[in-house]
Amino acid sequence: MINYDIDFVINKNALIKICLDINIKSLLCCQDTNIILLKNNKRYLLSFWPLRDNMNILKNMLKNTLQNQYQLHPSINEDIGFLYNQDLQDKGNLVYEYYAPTSENKSWVGDRYSLWNGDFATWLYNDSYGNIILHLTSTFHGPWGGDDFDELVGCF
Repeated sequence: MINYDIDFVINKNALIKICLDINIKSLLCCQDTNIILLKNNKRYLLSFWPLRDNMNILKNMLKNTLQNQYQLHPSINEDIGFLYNQDLQDKGNLVYEYYAPTSENKSWVGDRYSLWNGDFATWLYNDSYGNIILHLTSTFHGPWGGDDFDELVGCF
């Protein structure tokens, strides 16, 4: 079997893998793909969405972080994953923003740094020195529990 996976090496112990079972040129526009982090021989599901959507999000966020335009909102003064879980559980005093000036719908300001969500939340932002930070945090699965990770991850 031919391996069509795409690897993005982070360092000698970690890489992000886009799992493909066919050539990328043959992918359908809305075909779901696993994106996983392999770190120290462990697998972590980062996303299971259409590849096109994942790459558009990554492209736009990288463009902003490369220009040092993704500093964390001043209200994010604790670990972003902790605050995200507070938001998921409707706890804490978080800052929200409206989708549009006339909208009644709002979201937590930390959502703008959310890259992907799978078994972990993946965040992309700039630190105070302009470095690009890729940060993974656990997520609250609620009283229903989470999915069985080993059944979800399809590439090794």
